[in-house]
Amino acid sequence: MPATLPVFSQPGLLLLPRIHIPLQIQDHDKIALVEDAIGRKSLIGLTQPCAPYGEKPPTTADPDLCAVGCAGLITDYTRIANNHMIVRLLGICRFEIHREMDGAVPYRLFRVNYAGFADDFTPGHGESRVDRSKLLDLCASYLDLDKTGKDWNEVQKLDSESLVNILAMLFPHEIRDKQALLEAANLALRSEILISLTEKALLREQMGDQIVKQ
Repeated sequence: MPATLPVFSQPGLLLLPRIHIPLQIQDHDKIALVEDAIGRKSLIGLTQPCAPYGEKPPTTADPDLCAVGCAGLITDYTRIANNHMIVRLLGICRFEIHREMDGAVPYRLFRVNYAGFADDFTPGHGESRVDRSKLLDLCASYLDLDKTGKDWNEVQKLDSESLVNILAMLFPHEIRDKQALLEAANLALRSEILISLTEKALLREQMGDQIVKQ
């Protein structure tokens, strides 16, 4: 893995190993980042801008970034217009930002460190410790899925690693909550954090419904 990565940041956007995500690029600097990456090893870093809990992320061009991100491999891309691309990324391995590099490029380059994330290269690592049944029940409640429908059958087909990581990426949690999911030391801990966050979200929804009914 390269020691230097071009890094793309976007609030609420999470990438985890072995999961694909689509990424819309509509900024000249970020298009240059993608094009340069394609010309090399097709690897870019993805992380979030830092923001205090409950506050909106900064809108500055070079915000402070969360210390941990994930390297992604560009597996496909489509240029829709001169300033619009759709990129498909495959999560490879998490990294920790070491320092920002000076470079004559219109995007941000960082020296990164992958130490501590070796397990990211092992498919299914820690799956046996995931409370799959509880996670599935919460998923059905949160997404309001019919357990007799086609969508539910597709969810059940997912292996536990994919289930945890896809839900962590999809659920609309705060930046700091998303970051906690990304930085979780193992899959079981990520699942526990996800379950806790989802239970709190369901409770807030129930309390809101009760207030409306009153």
